[in-house]
Amino acid sequence: MSTGIAVSAASLSLALLWSACGEYSDRAPQLEPVSKASQTPYRPLALPEMAESSLKYYLIAADALAHDRFAEAGVALGKLVGYADKALQPLAATAAGARGIQELRRAFAPLSAKMLDTELPEGYAVAFCHMAFDNEGGHWMQPEGEIMNPYFGAGMLHCGAFKTRE
Repeated sequence: MSTGIAVSAASLSLALLWSACGEYSDRAPQLEPVSKASQTPYRPLALPEMAESSLKYYLIAADALAHDRFAEAGVALGKLVGYADKALQPLAATAAGARGIQELRRAFAPLSAKMLDTELPEGYAVAFCHMAFDNEGGHWMQPEGEIMNPYFGAGMLHCGAFKTRE
């Protein structure tokens, strides 16, 4: 009897997880396995039009994290340290020194919170995922368009929403 309850609870949890982010529908999305051969190769966010700055390297790191690219995120954050002001520098250094992608994602949250003070150019926005960090939520900045969640990566890439500008 308890096995049936556990299976039902697990099914309900999965259904709630699938409907918690993204578009809502009456049915859970149908997930299909993706082969490595059919995946689109990673194309790093280049931003050639943007001047060298902490914002540029922050955006590159956020994009790399969204695509589960630990090494690329670390390189971008290492460059960010060189452009960061005194308040931002220790947060950037902590993130750049992370030893794994989960540690980096946790360190990226306070860096993102501090970066929210940065004025964003046209075409960029602040996004928020309420499910990040055990439902504490997390903000980040990214180009407008499709949500690319740096806190979950491929596991829940499009989880989140853009915040409206005030």
